[in-house]
Amino acid sequence: MKKDTGRLKKFEEALRLSEERYRNLVENIGIGVALISPDMEILTLNRKMREWFPRIDTKKRPICYKSFNDPPRNEICPYCPTHRTLKDGRVHESVTETPAGDGFRNYRIIASPVIGSSGNVEAAIEMVEDITENVTLRESLTLSEKLYQTIFETTGSGTVIINEDMTLALVNQEFRRIFGYEGEELVGKSWTSFIAPQDMERMVDYHRRRRLDPQGPPGTYECVLVDKKGGERNVLITVSMIPETTKSVASFLDISEIRRLNRDLEEREARYRLLADRVSDVIWILDMNLRLTYVSPSVKKLRGYTPDEAMNQSIDEILTPASLTVAMKDFREELALEESAASEKERIRVLELEMKRKDGSTVWTEIKISFIRDPEGRALGIVGVTRDISERVRATLEIEAAKKELEAKSVYLEETNTALRVLLRNLEKDKQEIQEDVITNVRELILPLLEKARHCHRDDERDSLMDVLENNLNSIVSPFVRNLSLKGVHLTPMELKVSNLIRQGKGTKDIACLLNLSVRSVEFHRDNIRKKLDIKGKKVNLQAFLTASS
Repeated sequence: MKKDTGRLKKFEEALRLSEERYRNLVENIGIGVALISPDMEILTLNRKMREWFPRIDTKKRPICYKSFNDPPRNEICPYCPTHRTLKDGRVHESVTETPAGDGFRNYRIIASPVIGSSGNVEAAIEMVEDITENVTLRESLTLSEKLYQTIFETTGSGTVIINEDMTLALVNQEFRRIFGYEGEELVGKSWTSFIAPQDMERMVDYHRRRRLDPQGPPGTYECVLVDKKGGERNVLITVSMIPETTKSVASFLDISEIRRLNRDLEEREARYRLLADRVSDVIWILDMNLRLTYVSPSVKKLRGYTPDEAMNQSIDEILTPASLTVAMKDFREELALEESAASEKERIRVLELEMKRKDGSTVWTEIKISFIRDPEGRALGIVGVTRDISERVRATLEIEAAKKELEAKSVYLEETNTALRVLLRNLEKDKQEIQEDVITNVRELILPLLEKARHCHRDDERDSLMDVLENNLNSIVSPFVRNLSLKGVHLTPMELKVSNLIRQGKGTKDIACLLNLSVRSVEFHRDNIRKKLDIKGKKVNLQAFLTASS
């Protein structure tokens, strides 16, 4: 009995070790492994599958066609080998085109059944290999040799096929042109003879590792190769293994000129940056999301912020609310112009905006902006130059204020001139009326008596005529006696008329009507009369004063 128990323990331990080795093998194998239930539920995933699909939680037993596809599918994939295996209990294989967000992934799936003790299919094991990177190459290899040779020879990049021992198996025309060789003299030549010394160790290591794991070393990288004349060339290499062989295919893009241009560009940018860092105007760059990507040090003098502080500010933290509204309106207009094929791409817009300063004050600025464009003319960002125009704005405001003051004075002078013209017309009219009154009174009251007195011989009658003449002369000149008393204060004839009517108790509107003047003109004369009589600002009734003075 003890012997049977010992044997049982040995079997159980062997089974446990076998299961542990199985789990380790499945967990660490370089391909994906999934266990799928008859209801298409995911029961378990190995490490590789979890790396590919990190969001899947097997504890929730998710449905495979909803979980492996992005966006999820609502029905079983038409190419699914697992579904067929669960149906007939046989091994099936398929290559998928699985949606993965904004693209597709290609997997090679082998589905094998898990048969229970009852003989029924209890689950299916999926062996999954990601072959996305190799699909294009495999498809191209199915083409005819002629098509392959045509593509190989006419491609725009230098292309070679490299054997496992690093010799060249095939070289296209572009590669020969780039490196200065002719005919087939490169075939059989060692790949290492083209590698610059500084890159030799790295390139040999990549070549070796790629045969062990095609996905191990980088597929695209830069290096320096040597042409037939010994000149070094910067190249961009893309390398991949030819499926089911030990050969690799490599394509080369000569980027020597690009590198030279990049160096020139870096030097030019350094000069521009040096210039931008020293000008008094603020130079800045915005991306199309209106976030600063560069601002020159002169921002410290303009707004009080360091360049780093300014770079972290949003546009609404830079501009006052009113100026922000103006800026956003102009930005929308510029975006609308970008949609117009007829718009001028080199246009510059000039704005006057008020900016916030670190000390809480604001500063008025003039900003000239234009788009930064790629070679196709598409807007990539906005470059601007900001200048302090506080003094100009202040001078403009002072000019506007002075202009308004001059306009007000001009209106006042125009009204004064109008009143003076009215006064002159009335003065001339008064003069004519006085002359006519005097002539009429003399003709009617004086001349007849004088004529009679001339022919009178009696003294008593002559004396009587003289008395009448005296009374008539007094009646004619009596209004001027009063006026003469007022002329001592230098009243104008119109002011005398207005004074006489005020003395008689006439109001301003009545005087205006009687003298054919505006109410404003009468008020003007009343004010002048009070000034000349030295009673302006005193509590003295003008009518009473004039009556007392008559």
